[in-house]
Amino acid sequence: MKKFLESSGQAYQSEVNKCSKLAGILVAIRGTLGLMIALSIYWLIRDNSLNYIYWLLPVMTALFLFLVVYHGKVKAKLDFYTSLVSEIEFEKDFLKTRRSDRENGSDYAKSDHDFAHDLDLFGTASLFQYLNRCFTYFGKNRLAADMQQIPDRNVIIIRQNAVKELSEWPDFMMRFRATAALSSVGKSRTEAVLAWLEEDDKSVSPWRRILSYVLPASFVLSVFLYVFTKDQMYYSTTILLFLANLANVASVGKDIKKVLAFSDEVEKTLKSFSRLITLCLNESFHSEALVTIKSSLMEEGGADLKLGKLSSIFNNLNTAANPMGLILVSGSLQFHLHAYHALINWKQKNGILVRHWFERIGEMESLISLGNFGAGNESFVFPELNEEKRINIKAGGHPLLPESKRVTNDFSLDADGFIILTGSNMAGKSTFLRTIGTHMVLTGLGAPICARAASIDPCHLLVSMGISDSLDDSQSYFFAEILRLKHILDTLRGQRCLILLDEILRGTNSQDKTAGTMAFIDQLMAASACGILATHDLEVCNMQKKYPDQIANKHFASEVVDGQLYFDYKIKDGICQSRNAMYLLEKNGVIQTTID
Repeated sequence: MKKFLESSGQAYQSEVNKCSKLAGILVAIRGTLGLMIALSIYWLIRDNSLNYIYWLLPVMTALFLFLVVYHGKVKAKLDFYTSLVSEIEFEKDFLKTRRSDRENGSDYAKSDHDFAHDLDLFGTASLFQYLNRCFTYFGKNRLAADMQQIPDRNVIIIRQNAVKELSEWPDFMMRFRATAALSSVGKSRTEAVLAWLEEDDKSVSPWRRILSYVLPASFVLSVFLYVFTKDQMYYSTTILLFLANLANVASVGKDIKKVLAFSDEVEKTLKSFSRLITLCLNESFHSEALVTIKSSLMEEGGADLKLGKLSSIFNNLNTAANPMGLILVSGSLQFHLHAYHALINWKQKNGILVRHWFERIGEMESLISLGNFGAGNESFVFPELNEEKRINIKAGGHPLLPESKRVTNDFSLDADGFIILTGSNMAGKSTFLRTIGTHMVLTGLGAPICARAASIDPCHLLVSMGISDSLDDSQSYFFAEILRLKHILDTLRGQRCLILLDEILRGTNSQDKTAGTMAFIDQLMAASACGILATHDLEVCNMQKKYPDQIANKHFASEVVDGQLYFDYKIKDGICQSRNAMYLLEKNGVIQTTID
Protein backbone atom coordinates (compact mmCIF):
# COMPACT_ATOMS: atom_id res chain seq x y z
CA MET A 1 0.00 0.00 0.00
CA LYS A 2 2.77 2.45 0.95
CA LYS A 3 4.60 1.86 -2.35
CA PHE A 4 1.39 2.42 -4.30
CA LEU A 5 0.64 5.63 -2.42
CA GLU A 6 4.11 7.03 -3.04
CA SER A 7 4.30 6.19 -6.75
CA SER A 8 0.70 6.99 -7.67
CA GLY A 9 0.67 10.13 -5.55
CA GLN A 10 3.49 11.60 -7.63
CA ALA A 11 1.90 10.50 -10.91
CA TYR A 12 -1.51 11.93 -10.05
CA GLN A 13 0.00 15.18 -8.77
CA SER A 14 1.70 15.49 -12.16
CA GLU A 15 -1.74 15.12 -13.80
CA VAL A 16 -3.11 17.83 -11.50
CA ASN A 17 -0.33 20.18 -12.58
CA LYS A 18 -0.91 19.43 -16.28
CA CYS A 19 -4.68 19.91 -16.05
CA SER A 20 -4.30 23.07 -13.99
CA LYS A 21 -1.90 24.55 -16.53
CA LEU A 22 -4.12 23.57 -19.48
CA ALA A 23 -7.22 24.96 -17.76
CA GLY A 24 -5.43 28.28 -17.25
CA ILE A 25 -4.42 28.42 -20.91
CA LEU A 26 -7.97 27.63 -22.04
CA VAL A 27 -9.39 30.37 -19.82
CA ALA A 28 -6.95 32.87 -21.31
CA ILE A 29 -7.71 31.82 -24.91
CA ARG A 30 -11.44 31.81 -24.25
CA GLY A 31 -11.27 35.27 -22.70
CA THR A 32 -9.28 36.61 -25.64
CA LEU A 33 -11.68 35.02 -28.10
CA GLY A 34 -14.67 36.46 -26.25
CA LEU A 35 -13.12 39.91 -26.44
CA MET A 36 -12.47 39.46 -30.18
CA ILE A 37 -16.12 38.45 -30.72
CA ALA A 38 -17.33 41.52 -28.85
CA LEU A 39 -15.00 43.80 -30.87
CA SER A 40 -16.09 42.15 -34.12
CA ILE A 41 -19.73 42.84 -33.32
CA TYR A 42 -18.83 46.44 -32.42
CA TRP A 43 -16.93 46.95 -35.72
CA LEU A 44 -19.76 45.33 -37.66
CA ILE A 45 -22.28 47.72 -36.11
CA ARG A 46 -20.10 50.70 -36.99
CA ASP A 47 -19.30 49.51 -40.50
CA ASN A 48 -21.42 46.74 -42.01
CA SER A 49 -19.27 46.73 -45.13
CA LEU A 50 -16.59 44.68 -43.37
CA ASN A 51 -17.58 41.49 -45.17
CA TYR A 52 -14.81 39.33 -43.72
CA ILE A 53 -16.36 39.70 -40.26
CA TYR A 54 -19.54 37.97 -41.49
CA TRP A 55 -17.66 34.69 -41.99
CA LEU A 56 -15.11 35.25 -39.19
CA LEU A 57 -17.73 35.84 -36.48
CA PRO A 58 -19.45 32.41 -36.80
CA VAL A 59 -16.05 30.70 -36.79
CA MET A 60 -14.96 32.51 -33.62
CA THR A 61 -18.32 31.84 -31.96
CA ALA A 62 -18.12 28.12 -32.77
CA LEU A 63 -14.54 28.01 -31.46
CA PHE A 64 -15.60 29.86 -28.30
CA LEU A 65 -18.39 27.34 -27.65
CA PHE A 66 -15.97 24.47 -28.27
CA LEU A 67 -13.54 25.95 -25.73
CA VAL A 68 -16.33 26.29 -23.17
CA VAL A 69 -17.18 22.59 -23.51
CA TYR A 70 -13.52 21.52 -23.61
CA HIS A 71 -12.67 23.61 -20.56
CA GLY A 72 -15.55 21.95 -18.71
CA LYS A 73 -14.06 18.53 -19.44
CA VAL A 74 -10.57 19.63 -18.39
CA LYS A 75 -12.01 21.15 -15.20
CA ALA A 76 -13.82 17.89 -14.41
CA LYS A 77 -10.58 16.00 -14.96
CA LEU A 78 -8.71 18.47 -12.75
CA ASP A 79 -11.30 18.10 -9.98
CA PHE A 80 -11.02 14.31 -10.17
CA TYR A 81 -7.23 14.22 -9.97
CA THR A 82 -7.23 16.82 -7.20
CA SER A 83 -9.66 14.65 -5.24
CA LEU A 84 -7.52 11.59 -5.98
CA VAL A 85 -4.38 13.29 -4.67
CA SER A 86 -6.30 14.43 -1.59
CA GLU A 87 -7.40 10.87 -0.80
CA ILE A 88 -3.87 9.55 -1.33
CA GLU A 89 -2.41 12.21 0.97
CA PHE A 90 -5.04 11.40 3.57
CA GLU A 91 -4.13 7.71 3.44
CA LYS A 92 -0.40 8.41 3.63
CA ASP A 93 -0.95 10.55 6.70
CA PHE A 94 -3.26 7.94 8.22
CA LEU A 95 -0.65 5.20 7.86
CA LYS A 96 1.79 7.40 9.80
CA THR A 97 -0.52 8.56 12.59
CA ARG A 98 -3.30 5.91 12.58
CA ARG A 99 -5.68 8.79 13.26
CA SER A 100 -8.67 9.75 11.12
CA ASP A 101 -10.83 12.86 11.06
CA ARG A 102 -13.54 11.13 9.03
CA GLU A 103 -17.08 10.67 10.34
CA ASN A 104 -16.98 8.64 13.55
CA GLY A 105 -20.43 7.06 13.35
CA SER A 106 -21.66 8.48 16.68
CA ASP A 107 -25.17 8.65 15.18
CA TYR A 108 -25.19 4.85 15.03
CA ALA A 109 -24.23 4.35 18.69
CA LYS A 110 -26.85 2.59 20.83
CA SER A 111 -26.15 1.94 24.49
CA ASP A 112 -28.44 -1.12 24.56
CA HIS A 113 -26.77 -2.95 21.66
CA ASP A 114 -25.40 -6.38 22.52
CA PHE A 115 -21.79 -5.37 21.91
CA ALA A 116 -21.34 -2.16 19.87
CA HIS A 117 -21.35 0.27 22.81
CA ASP A 118 -19.06 -1.79 25.05
CA LEU A 119 -16.52 -2.41 22.28
CA ASP A 120 -16.43 1.30 21.29
CA LEU A 121 -17.44 0.57 17.72
CA PHE A 122 -18.73 4.12 17.22
CA GLY A 123 -17.63 7.56 18.34
CA THR A 124 -14.30 9.38 18.56
CA ALA A 125 -11.27 7.13 17.90
CA SER A 126 -13.65 4.20 17.30
CA LEU A 127 -13.35 1.20 15.01
CA PHE A 128 -15.90 2.80 12.66
CA GLN A 129 -13.83 5.97 12.35
CA TYR A 130 -10.70 3.86 11.78
CA LEU A 131 -12.37 1.87 8.98
CA ASN A 132 -14.64 4.49 7.44
CA ARG A 133 -13.78 5.56 3.90
CA CYS A 134 -17.42 6.15 2.89
CA PHE A 135 -18.80 9.41 1.52
CA THR A 136 -22.39 8.47 0.74
CA TYR A 137 -25.17 8.08 3.27
CA PHE A 138 -25.77 4.52 2.06
CA GLY A 139 -22.10 3.56 2.40
CA LYS A 140 -21.91 4.70 6.02
CA ASN A 141 -25.21 2.99 6.78
CA ARG A 142 -24.03 -0.30 5.31
CA LEU A 143 -20.70 -0.25 7.13
CA ALA A 144 -22.38 0.57 10.45
CA ALA A 145 -25.04 -2.12 9.96
CA ASP A 146 -22.48 -4.81 9.07
CA MET A 147 -20.41 -3.93 12.15
CA GLN A 148 -23.38 -4.59 14.43
CA GLN A 149 -24.10 -8.19 13.44
CA ILE A 150 -22.07 -11.36 13.04
CA PRO A 151 -23.41 -13.22 9.97
CA ASP A 152 -23.12 -16.91 9.23
CA ARG A 153 -20.00 -18.53 7.87
CA ASN A 154 -21.04 -18.49 4.20
CA VAL A 155 -21.65 -14.74 4.21
CA ILE A 156 -18.29 -14.13 5.88
CA ILE A 157 -16.47 -16.21 3.26
CA ILE A 158 -18.12 -14.18 0.47
CA ARG A 159 -17.09 -10.96 2.20
CA GLN A 160 -13.54 -12.17 2.79
CA ASN A 161 -13.07 -12.91 -0.90
CA ALA A 162 -14.34 -9.44 -1.84
CA VAL A 163 -12.13 -7.72 0.73
CA LYS A 164 -9.10 -9.72 -0.43
CA GLU A 165 -9.73 -8.74 -4.05
CA LEU A 166 -10.13 -5.06 -3.20
CA SER A 167 -7.14 -4.95 -0.84
CA GLU A 168 -4.96 -6.01 -3.78
CA TRP A 169 -6.52 -3.34 -6.01
CA PRO A 170 -5.67 0.02 -4.38
CA ASP A 171 -5.94 1.92 -7.66
CA PHE A 172 -9.63 1.08 -8.08
CA MET A 173 -10.36 1.82 -4.42
CA MET A 174 -8.71 5.23 -4.70
CA ARG A 175 -10.50 6.11 -7.94
CA PHE A 176 -13.82 5.13 -6.39
CA ARG A 177 -13.09 7.14 -3.24
CA ALA A 178 -12.02 10.19 -5.25
CA THR A 179 -15.21 10.02 -7.30
CA ALA A 180 -17.34 9.53 -4.19
CA ALA A 181 -15.63 12.48 -2.48
CA LEU A 182 -16.67 14.72 -5.38
CA SER A 183 -20.15 13.23 -5.29
CA SER A 184 -20.75 13.42 -1.54
CA VAL A 185 -24.49 13.73 -0.90
CA GLY A 186 -25.98 14.08 2.58
CA LYS A 187 -28.68 12.00 4.21
CA SER A 188 -31.46 14.58 4.06
CA ARG A 189 -31.05 15.30 0.34
CA THR A 190 -30.67 11.64 -0.56
CA GLU A 191 -33.80 10.63 1.34
CA ALA A 192 -35.77 13.58 -0.07
CA VAL A 193 -34.83 12.61 -3.62
CA LEU A 194 -35.69 8.95 -3.03
CA ALA A 195 -39.02 9.87 -1.46
CA TRP A 196 -39.85 11.98 -4.52
CA LEU A 197 -38.82 9.22 -6.92
CA GLU A 198 -40.92 6.64 -5.06
CA GLU A 199 -44.08 8.72 -4.70
CA ASP A 200 -46.99 8.47 -7.13
CA ASP A 201 -47.34 11.55 -9.32
CA LYS A 202 -50.37 12.78 -11.17
CA SER A 203 -50.36 11.12 -14.58
CA VAL A 204 -51.33 12.86 -17.80
CA SER A 205 -54.90 11.84 -18.64
CA PRO A 206 -55.36 9.63 -21.73
CA TRP A 207 -57.34 12.24 -23.64
CA ARG A 208 -54.69 14.90 -23.02
CA ARG A 209 -52.10 12.41 -24.25
CA ILE A 210 -54.14 12.02 -27.45
CA LEU A 211 -54.35 15.79 -27.80
CA SER A 212 -50.59 16.06 -27.27
CA TYR A 213 -50.14 14.24 -30.59
CA VAL A 214 -53.21 15.37 -32.55
CA LEU A 215 -52.88 19.12 -31.89
CA PRO A 216 -49.15 19.43 -32.71
CA ALA A 217 -49.63 17.35 -35.88
CA SER A 218 -52.53 19.59 -36.88
CA PHE A 219 -50.44 22.67 -36.08
CA VAL A 220 -47.57 21.54 -38.31
CA LEU A 221 -50.02 20.70 -41.11
CA SER A 222 -51.72 24.10 -40.75
CA VAL A 223 -48.37 25.92 -40.92
CA PHE A 224 -47.42 23.92 -43.99
CA LEU A 225 -50.74 24.73 -45.73
CA TYR A 226 -50.50 28.42 -44.86
CA VAL A 227 -46.93 28.70 -46.20
CA PHE A 228 -47.92 27.21 -49.52
CA THR A 229 -51.44 28.68 -49.95
CA LYS A 230 -51.24 31.99 -48.01
CA ASP A 231 -54.89 31.35 -47.13
CA GLN A 232 -55.87 33.44 -44.07
CA MET A 233 -58.06 30.60 -42.82
CA TYR A 234 -54.96 28.47 -42.25
CA TYR A 235 -53.28 31.44 -40.56
CA SER A 236 -56.17 31.73 -38.10
CA THR A 237 -56.22 27.96 -37.64
CA THR A 238 -52.49 28.00 -36.90
CA ILE A 239 -52.95 30.65 -34.20
CA LEU A 240 -55.84 28.73 -32.62
CA LEU A 241 -53.89 25.46 -32.65
CA PHE A 242 -50.86 27.23 -31.13
CA LEU A 243 -53.05 28.48 -28.27
CA ALA A 244 -54.69 25.07 -27.92
CA ASN A 245 -51.25 23.46 -27.56
CA LEU A 246 -50.35 25.95 -24.85
CA ALA A 247 -53.65 25.32 -23.08
CA ASN A 248 -53.05 21.56 -23.05
CA VAL A 249 -49.54 22.02 -21.63
CA ALA A 250 -50.90 24.50 -19.07
CA SER A 251 -53.12 21.74 -17.68
CA VAL A 252 -50.00 20.15 -16.16
CA GLY A 253 -48.20 23.45 -15.62
CA LYS A 254 -48.36 23.25 -11.82
CA ASP A 255 -46.98 19.73 -11.88
CA ILE A 256 -44.12 20.76 -14.17
CA LYS A 257 -43.39 23.75 -11.94
CA LYS A 258 -43.23 21.43 -8.92
CA VAL A 259 -40.75 19.19 -10.71
CA LEU A 260 -38.60 22.15 -11.77
CA ALA A 261 -38.42 23.40 -8.17
CA PHE A 262 -36.84 20.08 -7.16
CA SER A 263 -34.99 19.24 -10.36
CA ASP A 264 -31.59 20.60 -9.32
CA GLU A 265 -31.55 18.47 -6.16
CA VAL A 266 -32.63 15.36 -8.05
CA GLU A 267 -30.21 15.85 -10.92
CA LYS A 268 -27.20 16.55 -8.67
CA THR A 269 -27.93 13.50 -6.52
CA LEU A 270 -28.48 11.17 -9.46
CA LYS A 271 -25.39 12.44 -11.29
CA SER A 272 -23.33 11.82 -8.16
CA PHE A 273 -24.39 8.19 -7.91
CA SER A 274 -24.33 7.75 -11.69
CA ARG A 275 -20.57 8.42 -11.74
CA LEU A 276 -20.02 5.72 -9.12
CA ILE A 277 -22.29 3.28 -10.94
CA THR A 278 -20.42 3.84 -14.21
CA LEU A 279 -17.12 3.27 -12.42
CA CYS A 280 -18.36 -0.11 -11.13
CA LEU A 281 -19.75 -1.15 -14.51
CA ASN A 282 -16.48 -0.38 -16.29
CA GLU A 283 -14.47 -2.81 -14.15
CA SER A 284 -14.14 -6.59 -14.20
CA PHE A 285 -14.58 -8.29 -10.83
CA HIS A 286 -13.96 -11.87 -9.75
CA SER A 287 -15.27 -12.31 -6.20
CA GLU A 288 -18.93 -13.21 -5.77
CA ALA A 289 -19.92 -10.10 -3.79
CA LEU A 290 -18.41 -7.66 -6.28
CA VAL A 291 -19.76 -9.55 -9.29
CA THR A 292 -23.23 -9.50 -7.69
CA ILE A 293 -23.04 -5.74 -7.14
CA LYS A 294 -22.10 -5.18 -10.77
CA SER A 295 -24.78 -7.58 -12.02
CA SER A 296 -27.51 -5.87 -10.01
CA LEU A 297 -26.48 -2.52 -11.52
CA MET A 298 -26.68 -4.04 -15.02
CA GLU A 299 -30.16 -5.55 -14.65
CA GLU A 300 -33.02 -4.43 -16.90
CA GLY A 301 -30.99 -2.24 -19.22
CA GLY A 302 -28.39 -0.94 -16.80
CA ALA A 303 -28.63 1.64 -14.03
CA ASP A 304 -26.21 3.98 -15.80
CA LEU A 305 -28.29 4.11 -19.00
CA LYS A 306 -31.52 4.59 -17.09
CA LEU A 307 -30.07 7.42 -15.03
CA GLY A 308 -28.69 8.91 -18.24
CA LYS A 309 -32.20 8.79 -19.72
CA LEU A 310 -33.59 10.54 -16.65
CA SER A 311 -30.91 13.23 -16.91
CA SER A 312 -31.94 13.82 -20.53
CA ILE A 313 -35.59 14.16 -19.46
CA PHE A 314 -34.64 16.72 -16.84
CA ASN A 315 -32.62 18.66 -19.40
CA ASN A 316 -35.72 18.80 -21.60
CA LEU A 317 -37.95 19.91 -18.73
CA ASN A 318 -35.48 22.55 -17.60
CA THR A 319 -35.98 24.43 -20.87
CA ALA A 320 -39.39 25.37 -19.45
CA ALA A 321 -37.56 27.73 -17.11
CA ASN A 322 -37.02 29.96 -20.16
CA PRO A 323 -40.40 31.71 -20.83
CA MET A 324 -39.68 32.23 -24.52
CA GLY A 325 -38.58 28.65 -24.98
CA LEU A 326 -41.60 27.39 -23.07
CA ILE A 327 -44.03 29.34 -25.27
CA LEU A 328 -42.40 28.45 -28.59
CA VAL A 329 -41.77 24.71 -28.20
CA SER A 330 -44.87 23.97 -26.12
CA GLY A 331 -47.13 26.11 -28.30
CA SER A 332 -46.00 24.26 -31.38
CA LEU A 333 -45.17 20.70 -30.24
CA GLN A 334 -46.35 20.45 -26.61
CA PHE A 335 -42.73 19.55 -25.92
CA HIS A 336 -42.90 19.98 -22.14
CA LEU A 337 -46.03 17.89 -21.74
CA HIS A 338 -44.24 15.05 -23.53
CA ALA A 339 -41.19 15.56 -21.30
CA TYR A 340 -43.37 15.53 -18.17
CA HIS A 341 -45.12 12.35 -19.31
CA ALA A 342 -41.71 10.74 -19.99
CA LEU A 343 -40.65 11.65 -16.43
CA ILE A 344 -43.79 10.12 -14.89
CA ASN A 345 -43.34 7.02 -17.02
CA TRP A 346 -39.68 6.75 -15.93
CA LYS A 347 -40.62 7.07 -12.27
CA GLN A 348 -43.32 4.41 -12.54
CA LYS A 349 -40.90 1.94 -14.13
CA ASN A 350 -37.67 2.76 -12.29
CA GLY A 351 -38.43 4.91 -9.24
CA ILE A 352 -38.36 2.04 -6.76
CA LEU A 353 -35.15 0.67 -8.32
CA VAL A 354 -33.09 3.75 -7.50
CA ARG A 355 -32.89 2.93 -3.79
CA HIS A 356 -31.68 -0.54 -4.72
CA TRP A 357 -28.94 0.99 -6.93
CA PHE A 358 -27.90 3.37 -4.16
CA GLU A 359 -27.74 0.47 -1.68
CA ARG A 360 -25.44 -1.45 -4.02
CA ILE A 361 -23.12 1.56 -4.20
CA GLY A 362 -23.26 1.73 -0.41
CA GLU A 363 -22.27 -1.93 -0.23
CA MET A 364 -19.32 -1.25 -2.54
CA GLU A 365 -18.23 1.68 -0.38
CA SER A 366 -18.40 -0.46 2.75
CA LEU A 367 -16.33 -3.22 1.14
CA ILE A 368 -13.80 -0.65 -0.09
CA SER A 369 -13.43 0.62 3.49
CA LEU A 370 -12.60 -2.94 4.55
CA GLY A 371 -10.35 -3.51 1.53
CA ASN A 372 -8.48 -0.35 2.42
CA PHE A 373 -8.12 -1.65 5.99
CA GLY A 374 -6.59 -4.84 4.64
CA ALA A 375 -4.26 -3.03 2.25
CA GLY A 376 -3.05 -0.72 5.01
CA ASN A 377 -2.37 -3.59 7.44
CA GLU A 378 -0.48 -6.15 5.39
CA SER A 379 0.71 -8.05 8.49
CA PHE A 380 -2.88 -8.80 9.56
CA VAL A 381 -4.42 -12.16 8.64
CA PHE A 382 -7.81 -13.33 7.44
CA PRO A 383 -8.99 -15.82 10.07
CA GLU A 384 -9.78 -19.35 9.02
CA LEU A 385 -13.38 -20.25 9.78
CA ASN A 386 -13.75 -23.50 11.70
CA GLU A 387 -16.95 -25.38 12.57
CA GLU A 388 -15.80 -26.77 15.92
CA LYS A 389 -16.95 -23.82 18.04
CA ARG A 390 -13.35 -22.97 18.82
CA ILE A 391 -11.38 -19.73 18.88
CA ASN A 392 -7.61 -19.92 18.40
CA ILE A 393 -5.59 -16.74 17.96
CA LYS A 394 -1.81 -16.46 17.74
CA ALA A 395 -0.17 -13.15 18.61
CA GLY A 396 -3.45 -11.25 18.66
CA GLY A 397 -3.54 -7.54 19.44
CA HIS A 398 -5.95 -4.63 19.28
CA PRO A 399 -5.88 -3.15 15.73
CA LEU A 400 -6.45 0.42 16.92
CA LEU A 401 -3.36 0.47 19.12
CA PRO A 402 -0.15 1.76 17.45
CA GLU A 403 2.19 -1.08 16.55
CA SER A 404 4.90 0.43 18.78
CA LYS A 405 2.59 0.16 21.83
CA ARG A 406 0.73 -3.00 20.90
CA VAL A 407 1.35 -6.12 23.00
CA THR A 408 0.08 -9.36 21.51
CA ASN A 409 -1.19 -12.50 23.20
CA ASP A 410 -2.06 -16.04 22.24
CA PHE A 411 -5.60 -17.03 23.09
CA SER A 412 -7.73 -20.14 22.70
CA LEU A 413 -11.21 -21.08 23.83
CA ASP A 414 -13.11 -24.31 23.26
CA ALA A 415 -16.83 -24.76 22.63
CA ASP A 416 -17.91 -24.60 26.28
CA GLY A 417 -14.72 -23.11 27.67
CA PHE A 418 -14.91 -20.21 30.10
CA ILE A 419 -12.12 -18.06 31.49
CA ILE A 420 -12.11 -16.15 34.76
CA LEU A 421 -9.61 -13.36 34.19
CA THR A 422 -8.01 -11.60 37.14
CA GLY A 423 -5.43 -8.87 37.25
CA SER A 424 -4.32 -5.75 39.05
CA ASN A 425 -5.47 -2.29 38.02
CA MET A 426 -4.39 -1.16 34.52
CA ALA A 427 -2.86 -4.57 33.80
CA GLY A 428 -4.74 -4.95 30.51
CA LYS A 429 -7.89 -6.98 31.27
CA SER A 430 -10.37 -4.59 29.62
CA THR A 431 -8.15 -4.05 26.58
CA PHE A 432 -7.84 -7.81 26.19
CA LEU A 433 -11.62 -8.26 26.29
CA ARG A 434 -12.07 -5.51 23.69
CA THR A 435 -9.37 -7.13 21.55
CA ILE A 436 -11.21 -10.46 21.48
CA GLY A 437 -14.52 -8.73 20.78
CA THR A 438 -13.02 -6.59 18.01
CA HIS A 439 -11.52 -9.70 16.42
CA MET A 440 -14.99 -11.25 16.26
CA VAL A 441 -16.47 -8.06 14.75
CA LEU A 442 -13.74 -7.88 12.10
CA THR A 443 -14.21 -11.57 11.35
CA GLY A 444 -17.92 -10.94 10.80
CA LEU A 445 -17.08 -8.09 8.44
CA GLY A 446 -14.85 -10.37 6.38
CA ALA A 447 -11.83 -8.24 7.26
CA PRO A 448 -8.37 -9.32 8.40
CA ILE A 449 -7.62 -9.26 12.14
CA CYS A 450 -4.56 -8.15 14.07
CA ALA A 451 -2.89 -11.53 14.59
CA ARG A 452 -0.19 -13.79 13.18
CA ALA A 453 -2.68 -16.64 12.70
CA ALA A 454 -6.28 -17.27 13.66
CA SER A 455 -9.01 -19.89 13.46
CA ILE A 456 -12.45 -18.71 14.55
CA ASP A 457 -15.94 -20.16 14.58
CA PRO A 458 -17.97 -16.96 14.22
CA CYS A 459 -20.84 -16.40 16.62
CA HIS A 460 -22.94 -13.65 18.17
CA LEU A 461 -21.33 -11.42 20.79
CA LEU A 462 -22.74 -10.53 24.21
CA VAL A 463 -20.66 -7.93 26.03
CA SER A 464 -21.10 -6.11 29.34
CA MET A 465 -18.26 -3.74 30.16
CA GLY A 466 -19.70 -0.30 30.78
CA ILE A 467 -23.31 -0.05 31.97
CA SER A 468 -24.52 3.49 32.73
CA ASP A 469 -27.47 5.00 34.58
CA SER A 470 -30.59 5.73 32.53
CA LEU A 471 -32.26 8.97 33.55
CA ASP A 472 -34.90 8.57 30.86
CA ASP A 473 -35.97 5.19 32.22
CA SER A 474 -35.34 6.15 35.87
CA GLN A 475 -32.97 3.17 36.15
CA SER A 476 -30.01 3.01 38.53
CA TYR A 477 -26.66 1.68 37.37
CA PHE A 478 -27.18 -1.54 39.30
CA PHE A 479 -30.68 -2.26 38.00
CA ALA A 480 -29.57 -1.48 34.44
CA GLU A 481 -26.84 -4.09 34.83
CA ILE A 482 -29.28 -6.65 36.24
CA LEU A 483 -31.44 -6.21 33.15
CA ARG A 484 -28.34 -6.51 30.96
CA LEU A 485 -27.32 -9.80 32.60
CA LYS A 486 -30.86 -11.15 32.24
CA HIS A 487 -30.79 -10.26 28.55
CA ILE A 488 -27.47 -12.09 28.20
CA LEU A 489 -28.90 -15.27 29.72
CA ASP A 490 -32.09 -15.08 27.66
CA THR A 491 -30.12 -14.59 24.43
CA LEU A 492 -27.64 -17.32 25.34
CA ARG A 493 -30.41 -19.88 25.70
CA GLY A 494 -31.51 -19.25 22.12
CA GLN A 495 -28.18 -19.28 20.26
CA ARG A 496 -24.46 -19.83 20.61
CA CYS A 497 -22.69 -16.69 21.79
CA LEU A 498 -19.28 -15.47 22.90
CA ILE A 499 -19.69 -13.69 26.26
CA LEU A 500 -17.32 -10.95 27.44
CA LEU A 501 -17.96 -9.58 30.93
CA ASP A 502 -15.92 -7.02 32.83
CA GLU A 503 -16.36 -6.71 36.60
CA ILE A 504 -20.10 -7.32 36.85
CA LEU A 505 -22.34 -6.23 39.77
CA ARG A 506 -20.15 -3.29 40.75
CA GLY A 507 -23.14 -1.44 42.22
CA THR A 508 -23.35 -3.47 45.45
CA ASN A 509 -21.17 -4.42 48.45
CA SER A 510 -18.27 -6.80 47.97
CA GLN A 511 -19.86 -9.79 49.71
CA ASP A 512 -23.10 -9.42 47.77
CA LYS A 513 -21.12 -8.86 44.56
CA THR A 514 -19.11 -12.05 45.07
CA ALA A 515 -22.17 -14.17 45.79
CA GLY A 516 -24.06 -12.68 42.86
CA THR A 517 -21.16 -13.16 40.45
CA MET A 518 -20.72 -16.80 41.44
CA ALA A 519 -24.45 -17.45 41.11
CA PHE A 520 -24.43 -15.89 37.66
CA ILE A 521 -21.51 -18.10 36.65
CA ASP A 522 -23.60 -21.11 37.73
CA GLN A 523 -26.27 -19.97 35.26
CA LEU A 524 -23.67 -19.56 32.52
CA MET A 525 -22.27 -23.04 33.13
CA ALA A 526 -25.76 -24.53 33.01
CA ALA A 527 -26.15 -22.97 29.57
CA SER A 528 -22.70 -24.26 28.44
CA ALA A 529 -21.58 -20.67 27.95
CA CYS A 530 -18.37 -19.77 26.19
CA GLY A 531 -16.52 -16.59 27.13
CA ILE A 532 -14.48 -14.53 29.57
CA LEU A 533 -15.31 -12.84 32.86
CA ALA A 534 -12.80 -10.30 34.17
CA THR A 535 -12.86 -9.60 37.89
CA HIS A 536 -10.82 -8.25 40.80
CA ASP A 537 -12.57 -10.66 43.15
CA LEU A 538 -10.17 -13.56 43.70
CA GLU A 539 -12.81 -15.59 45.53
CA VAL A 540 -14.69 -15.95 42.24
CA CYS A 541 -11.73 -17.94 40.92
CA ASN A 542 -12.78 -20.81 43.19
CA MET A 543 -15.51 -21.54 40.64
CA GLN A 544 -12.81 -23.33 38.64
CA LYS A 545 -12.79 -26.07 41.26
CA LYS A 546 -16.54 -26.48 40.86
CA TYR A 547 -16.34 -26.62 37.05
CA PRO A 548 -12.82 -27.94 36.31
CA ASP A 549 -13.69 -29.11 32.80
CA GLN A 550 -15.17 -25.77 31.76
CA ILE A 551 -13.48 -22.97 33.68
CA ALA A 552 -9.83 -21.92 33.53
CA ASN A 553 -8.20 -19.18 35.59
CA LYS A 554 -5.94 -16.73 33.79
CA HIS A 555 -4.51 -13.37 34.77
CA PHE A 556 -2.56 -10.24 33.93
CA ALA A 557 0.08 -9.20 36.46
CA SER A 558 2.08 -6.15 37.47
CA GLU A 559 5.29 -5.74 39.45
CA VAL A 560 7.39 -2.95 40.91
CA VAL A 561 10.83 -2.70 39.28
CA ASP A 562 13.31 -0.12 40.61
CA GLY A 563 10.52 1.74 42.32
CA GLN A 564 8.37 1.89 39.16
CA LEU A 565 5.20 -0.02 38.41
CA TYR A 566 5.70 -2.31 35.42
CA PHE A 567 3.13 -4.11 33.24
CA ASP A 568 4.01 -6.66 30.58
CA TYR A 569 0.36 -7.01 29.39
CA LYS A 570 0.87 -10.74 28.76
CA ILE A 571 -1.84 -13.19 29.73
CA LYS A 572 -0.74 -15.98 32.08
CA ASP A 573 -2.26 -19.11 33.60
CA GLY A 574 -3.57 -19.08 37.14
CA ILE A 575 -4.85 -16.45 39.56
CA CYS A 576 -3.32 -12.99 39.85
CA GLN A 577 -1.25 -12.52 43.01
CA SER A 578 -0.03 -8.97 42.42
CA ARG A 579 -1.72 -5.84 43.78
CA ASN A 580 -1.03 -2.20 42.99
CA ALA A 581 -3.83 -0.06 44.45
CA MET A 582 -1.88 0.95 47.60
CA TYR A 583 1.24 1.60 45.54
CA LEU A 584 -0.67 3.91 43.16
CA LEU A 585 -2.33 5.76 46.04
CA GLU A 586 1.03 6.42 47.68
CA LYS A 587 2.81 7.19 44.40
CA ASN A 588 0.25 9.86 43.53
CA GLY A 589 0.26 11.45 46.98
CA VAL A 590 -3.20 10.29 48.01
CA ILE A 591 -1.98 8.50 51.15
CA GLN A 592 1.19 8.68 53.24
CA THR A 593 1.61 4.99 54.04
CA THR A 594 4.90 3.21 53.41
CA ILE A 595 4.44 0.23 51.15
CA ASP A 596 6.66 -2.80 51.77
